[in-house]
Amino acid sequence: MSERPPSPEPSEPAVPQAAEGGDPAAPEGERGVLRPDVSGVSEGAPDATGADDPKEWTSAAPEVAFDGPRGRLFRILLANHLLNVVTLGVYRFWAKTRLRRFLWRHTKLLGEPLEYTGTGGELFVGFLIVMAILAPLIGIASLAQLFVAHIAVNFIVPVALFLLTPVALYRMWRYRFARTLWRGVQFGLDGSSLRYAGLWLGYGAATIVTLGLANPWRRVATTRYLLDRARIGATELRLDVRAGRLFVPWLVVLGLLAAALAVLAASNVPALHELAAIFGDFPELPPAWLSQGVRDAVAGMQAWPLLLLLLPVLAFVRYRAVELRYFLDNLRAGDAGLRSELGTGFFVAVHLAGWAAALLIVLGVSVLLVVAVTASGIEETFVATVIMGFLVVWLLYVLIGIAYTLFVEVTLLAHICRTLAVENPGALDDTVQSSAARPRRGEGLADALDIGGF
Repeated sequence: MSERPPSPEPSEPAVPQAAEGGDPAAPEGERGVLRPDVSGVSEGAPDATGADDPKEWTSAAPEVAFDGPRGRLFRILLANHLLNVVTLGVYRFWAKTRLRRFLWRHTKLLGEPLEYTGTGGELFVGFLIVMAILAPLIGIASLAQLFVAHIAVNFIVPVALFLLTPVALYRMWRYRFARTLWRGVQFGLDGSSLRYAGLWLGYGAATIVTLGLANPWRRVATTRYLLDRARIGATELRLDVRAGRLFVPWLVVLGLLAAALAVLAASNVPALHELAAIFGDFPELPPAWLSQGVRDAVAGMQAWPLLLLLLPVLAFVRYRAVELRYFLDNLRAGDAGLRSELGTGFFVAVHLAGWAAALLIVLGVSVLLVVAVTASGIEETFVATVIMGFLVVWLLYVLIGIAYTLFVEVTLLAHICRTLAVENPGALDDTVQSSAARPRRGEGLADALDIGGF
């Protein structure tokens, strides 16, 4: 689909008729905002509408919207998956670019679409550069495992890649910001990826030490550092949030998780004792007996308490909705800001529907597999089993991935946009282009580590 040309700037909405002597013209900074008729109200009196918060007065037209057609998106996703198979995964860089251009183009702020200017070639070149650096290091670490008989050597590569993860994430966001335009103005992200990595790793360690209690502080610190250094042209973004506001919703998640694990443990005391005895004698036990003992102990466990783990999972989804709404409510670009009415119940319901759809897809593919094998009379050889297994896994990956994007991610994106309002949108008219340099290559490290989604 070709990109739409930028739509003309929306005209100024009509202002309710003021009483005699009133000024019917809206101030310059409030174009696109409806104002109440306060004629006849004495100075210092409360607002006649009962809403003295200026956030209440927003444009009747959708200020943020997503209008991407699902049919077109389905064709893009299906073509991307097929071309990835044909090119043995090389096309994924161009697949990401094609998907981003669709999503950006159909996301509109004040009637103007975003524009994604990145290319698949940039992503591919960035990936090759990073792999040229990582491959020799991984090779050296692998050789070290052959000559150094110490278990710590086996963890060199995983630990190094983990430490590089926050650097990759920050550079990924820097690239995406720099390839995003609105009204021809380029977004940007300044700051240091190493400083971000320090926050990410430091607060991550604190979260582990506190058994998860510090997670709201981790989320606030890393998100605030990133957004406080982002900008639209020369207009800087600002996130004014406090972790304490998120602690109670997060405590609900941890409480439900602890309760579910306690019930699971209490329901399987004999099996857990047996497992503890097996692993306590680990050095003296032969591998075959160890494996059989573990299988017998697990087979004797009660499985129904596992269903209780759904409660903390749902609480976590709700927490992420609360967190997102809080962040959006307190994000500003210069003198403009956002107000979110994101529904947490809707957020949870969409995820539940997505999980149910994934389960139905797994059951449907399993039934089709049994019918196909039975009808075809294929001999159960090792090669046939491997090929069939690969096809089933690939089909499940494709179907679940497409369904999740179409009916969970896009549904939530449209809902988030639909429930957003812009405060003082006229302030964005003053946004001008920044002279800061933009990154020349793509998300190489993030692509190499396979993180960051689309």
